[in-house]
Amino acid sequence: MGTIQDLTSQRSIFHIKWNKPVVWIRIFNICAFFTTAFIFFFIRLDSGTITGLKFEPWFLNMDFNLHYKHIWLYDTLGAVLLGLLLERRWACRNLCFMGALCASGASVSRLIPVVDSQKCNLCGKCETDCLVRIPIKDYVINNHGLVTNPECLICGKCIESCKPQALKIKFIWNRKKYIKKHNLPAAEEIAVHS
Repeated sequence: MGTIQDLTSQRSIFHIKWNKPVVWIRIFNICAFFTTAFIFFFIRLDSGTITGLKFEPWFLNMDFNLHYKHIWLYDTLGAVLLGLLLERRWACRNLCFMGALCASGASVSRLIPVVDSQKCNLCGKCETDCLVRIPIKDYVINNHGLVTNPECLICGKCIESCKPQALKIKFIWNRKKYIKKHNLPAAEEIAVHS
């Protein structure tokens, strides 16, 4: 789904600036996923598929039958439409329960992209190439170059696109200590002094 959206969003009808994910949609999708999984488990409990806590998946027919063809077709068509009509990976950030769960874990991650604000020329190429369109320049200006956005996939696209090689993925255990240790001024302060 994400790859199809990436390909189609290059020809997107609308060019939308990155927005934070809609939290209530995320919470609703996570709740809906776990609720339906729970209900499915108990509905199937006595049908021979699940016995007690033992799961027996071998009853499944592995043929690519009409049901799966329809699901594949609808998923692909949905991903194409979302890619053409909305911002890049909007569905991954708002509709996908896996995306929401990954982002919640990533919010405490210590492996983050770091921009050297003295090398960065604020060209915005990294933002253009970012799979989820994180506003990296804002992090350079306001956050001493530490890209602490939980939506970051650590894919490295921004690093590849950075001509002055100002971006690196680093393990930062304590962000305040890192800023103090490296005596990092924000980009605003650099612009004032130069």
